[in-house]
Amino acid sequence: MICHMQHARTVLLGLVVIVVVASGCSDDTGDTAPTTTTTTMAPTTASTTLPPTTAAPTTTEGTTTTEAPTTTEAPTATEPADTEPPPAPANVTCGPGAGSGEITLEWDAPADPADVADVRIYIDEGPGFVRLHKYAIDSGQVRTDGPRWLAVAWPVPTTVTVQMAVTVGDAAGNESGWNPISVRYGFGSGPCTTS
Repeated sequence: MICHMQHARTVLLGLVVIVVVASGCSDDTGDTAPTTTTTTMAPTTASTTLPPTTAAPTTTEGTTTTEAPTTTEAPTATEPADTEPPPAPANVTCGPGAGSGEITLEWDAPADPADVADVRIYIDEGPGFVRLHKYAIDSGQVRTDGPRWLAVAWPVPTTVTVQMAVTVGDAAGNESGWNPISVRYGFGSGPCTTS
């Protein structure tokens, strides 16, 4: 068989594909028929340089891209998680609230007020402490404008002694310890006493 060969070489993602088109081949009968042969070879060691990209390539489902992604930002270090709780409120005292069953709790302002995101008030009427309130610092429920901070707790039993405690939390969710006090609320707007 005598053939006149034409060929093309294509590089696709590191594979060499050679397409050989034989034209004008004739066999013993004198018939001429074009034939095509495709050969796929293993990846070559020669490299093909792709143009740089400035944005990540976009693709749609079922399609691929031949552009290499680029990274323009340097990696950043991750800050360690905040696991340190704020200090417990100190020198907690109580006073009567504006209504029946309300008690005001006061404590010394923290050394770092910016580290406090919320205030939590607990009461123990016998079986153990339960949380009555959780106030965000910016909710208007906590007075933070002086050397003593103040929040109101309710409902507080008016005829028995209970344990009360105040804790503070930071923005990471860490909660301080507490210094519980014994509280006895008088009748009506009577005084609050601690023991």
